[in-house]
Amino acid sequence: RENFIAIIDIVAATPLDFMVQHFFVTLLGQSEFGARFHAALFGILSLLIFYWIGKKFFSTQVALIGMFLFAIYPLHHQYSQEGRNYSLFCFLALSCYYLLCRALESKRLSWWFLYTLTTILLLYTNYFGGVLLISQAAFLIALKFGIVNRSLKVPLYRKWGPTFCLFLLCA
Repeated sequence: RENFIAIIDIVAATPLDFMVQHFFVTLLGQSEFGARFHAALFGILSLLIFYWIGKKFFSTQVALIGMFLFAIYPLHHQYSQEGRNYSLFCFLALSCYYLLCRALESKRLSWWFLYTLTTILLLYTNYFGGVLLISQAAFLIALKFGIVNRSLKVPLYRKWGPTFCLFLLCA
């Protein structure tokens, strides 16, 4: 309880990363490895989600190339080594986009539940998650009003995949 109150007192601090870091430090010990392990883990998981998004919208080859480029991207590499919330934020942001895509495609309630849960976790990780939600809302509005072309007779994600990727880049 005291730790949680201390977290709230820190300006612009969000609680989820502190809880995740506390869990890994408790599990792995109070060392540099224990403090940074969660960042490396979420950095690696971000690569997996990045691959899934690339494969869904384009092809396996494009997904592999994109994942490789993302893996050697200096900023992602640096964030995956820091004991901060950036790699967790990246993982949750990519997960939100992937789950939104799956929810729109399948229209099953389970995908919408996972998307909502991930979005809540994202907002508890970094307040810039709100900007991501604005970009997703803009995409959904564009989809609703037909700004995104739906006239092609291909699966839904192929119709709006490039536009979706544009909104992903804007976030």
